[in-house]
This record gives sequence, structure tokens and C-alpha cells, in this order.
Amino acid sequence: MASTFKCFALSLVALFSIVHAAKFQGYNFYRGNGPVSSGLVTEGATLMLNGKPLRILSGAIHYFRVVPEYWEDRLTKLKAAGLNTVETYVPWNLHEPRPGVFDFDGILDIKNFIETAKRLDLLVIFRPGPYICAEWEFGGLPSWLLTIPGMKVRSNNKPYLDATNRYLENLIPRIADLQFQKNGPIILVQVENEYGAYGNDTVFMDASKQQLVTHGIVETFVTSDGPKDLTTGTATNVWMTVNEKNDMGTHLDTLKSLQPNKPLMVMEYWSGWFDHWNENHHTISLKKFSLELRAILSRNASVNFYVFFGGTNFGFLNGANFALENLSMPYEPTITSYDYDAILSEGGKLTAKWHRTREILQEFGLLADDLPQPPADVPAFAYGQVIFQQWMSLDVSQLHTKNHTYCPLVLFQK
Repeated sequence: MASTFKCFALSLVALFSIVHAAKFQGYNFYRGNGPVSSGLVTEGATLMLNGKPLRILSGAIHYFRVVPEYWEDRLTKLKAAGLNTVETYVPWNLHEPRPGVFDFDGILDIKNFIETAKRLDLLVIFRPGPYICAEWEFGGLPSWLLTIPGMKVRSNNKPYLDATNRYLENLIPRIADLQFQKNGPIILVQVENEYGAYGNDTVFMDASKQQLVTHGIVETFVTSDGPKDLTTGTATNVWMTVNEKNDMGTHLDTLKSLQPNKPLMVMEYWSGWFDHWNENHHTISLKKFSLELRAILSRNASVNFYVFFGGTNFGFLNGANFALENLSMPYEPTITSYDYDAILSEGGKLTAKWHRTREILQEFGLLADDLPQPPADVPAFAYGQVIFQQWMSLDVSQLHTKNHTYCPLVLFQK
């Protein structure tokens, strides 16, 4: 009897999916042909964008972790999976490598990346930090901050806020006209990143939000934090979202209790996990991935897969974990690969999670019937054995020995 009921229930789900199959609803659908009446509204049970209900189905693709030649390939595969939105961080330390010197060209051409998303009919979640974490060097903060007297990062500290203000003064005007209310695809902008795990200074968070407003952000603001840090990581009158990979139903229920009159969203549903040196590659089983995704969608929540595509930590820009409060803990550097066991592999190939994501969206009636076919996988090439002729020790004490030879590298220098 139980198996018969299960088959009947699955049949109803399949029928529901067929009946509710619809055209893709991305930027063009929500923008329409007339004037924009509103940006993203986060009141009530359902998100509204320009007067129309929106379910954000998003995936993270960091433009700085994949060469520009592959941006369209990765974004098209995101859309083909059934997602309507792409999310990206912005790495301050690459865009301002030296104080007052800015770089927005090539792999750092954030405007071009967002314009590519718009051309593909995708919406955009913009997460400019200035702190981003992202398993990235110093969480995206430039190292030269530490040379400034009196500096205290991620705080209501004048030297820090002066530096973030100059950065945002140069970043935001470059993408301001790509906001939804100005005929662009950006619908949501995040203030800081998982601040609740670091501090609880609402004055600082409000100052960070105000800097974004001052330099031209007009769209809806959001914060994202782990389940235990939601109330300490927020700013005044800002929509809260949650980050996790386990027990998603419980965490969304907690979020609902904190925001009973707002829609639910998982800003980071962790599709896998990152790797440190000397660790085995982390994976999340297809069964576990599917179970938690169904828990999210069954609560009518929006979701951003972190990450949809991980890419590569080029150069020495991989981050690291180190517990300052417990110096006996080891220093744990992230590896060069940011494969993450994600929905696309580091090389951009479709994985079993890509196919399962489509299947589950279909189950919930969320898969459009006019999606593009994913591009063919980019051919891979075996380079064989590479012999290093020069090297640099990671032991600083050796750099000053008389006969030591090393080859220092300057990364991302033109």
C-alpha cells in the first residue's frame, strides 16, 4: 500500500510539472516594455519584482575565477539548468591592488560579466563586500590595508571606512546603470558578508550600507549569515538570508521566526565544499544534495547555489583558515582548485548534480520548457609533465640565505 501511494504521489508531481511548465522568466520577463514600477520587494510571503511574483533560482559564478572566454559558456549552462539568476562576489584586492590604483579590465571586467548575464536574459545578485570571504586571499581585502596606522578591518574604524569608501566610489559607478531600476539585471545587493560570524556592530553595518547608497546603489539590500549569526550580522531594515548545507528545513523555520512577514531565501546553499592542502577532496552525495534542496523548495524559498561553478584560485589568491583564538590549530590553506564538488566541475563540465537540479526543479513545477541546450564541454588537453626550473620556498627564513635562488612572481600585473 505504501509503495502504491508513493507512485501515485510521484505521478501527481509529474502531472503538476507538465501542467505548470512555462516559458523562461528572466530579466526580459520582469523588465517588460514599459517603465519599471519597482525593484525587488521583500514584503509578504512572495518576492515581487516590477509587480510580478519572483522565485529566485540562482547560482554563484565568480567572474574572477574563470577566464572571460568562458563566461558565456558557464552562464549558459546555468540557465540551461533552469536557473534565472547569477550571483557573484567582487574581490576588492584584485580591483585595487595598490592604494588608489584600480583595475577593471580583462578577467576583472565586472561590467562586461554583468552585461553578458543580461544578454542571456539572467538576473544578477551583486555581492561587493568589501569583505567577501569566498575562500579568497584575506577575504578579498587588500593586504596594503595592514600598512595603514590605526587600521581595524571590518569595523566602524575611520581608516577602514575611508579605504572602503574610495573603493566603492570607483566600483559602484561602473555598474550603477546595470541595476534593475535603471534597465539592468542587478536586483539585489549584499551588505558585507557573513558579518555575524565576526562581529555584531550594527553601526558599522549601517555605515557600510550607507556607503553603497551614497555611491549609487538603489536596489534592495540583503545580508547573509549562518543560522546562529542571523541577528548579529544584519543591518537596519535589511532583508536577512541564511547560508548552510545541512538541516535546511529547520534553518528556514528559524529564519521565518525572525522575519515572519518576509519571503525566505537561502543565499548560500552549499553544493559541495572547498579543499585544504593535505585533505581529501570534499564531496556531498547526490542523495544529501537532493534531500536538502527539496527541503528548501518545499518551503517556497528562493535559493542561490553556492557554488554553481567554482573555477580556479589563480596564482596565490587562494584563502586559508586559521583560528586566532586557538593558536594550536593548524594553518589550513585552500588549494588552487575551487572545484567545490559543484554543479559544474572546475573545467565547466556538467555533473550529476546539474542533471539532478533540473529534475528537482521539474518536480516542483519550476523548470521552464524553453531552456537552451547546454554548450558542449570545452575540450581538455593533457600537458604532460612540467619540470620547474626555478622555485620559491615558503619558509621565509630561507629567502635570506646566501646561495638561495628563487623566482618571485607578481600576479595580475600588466
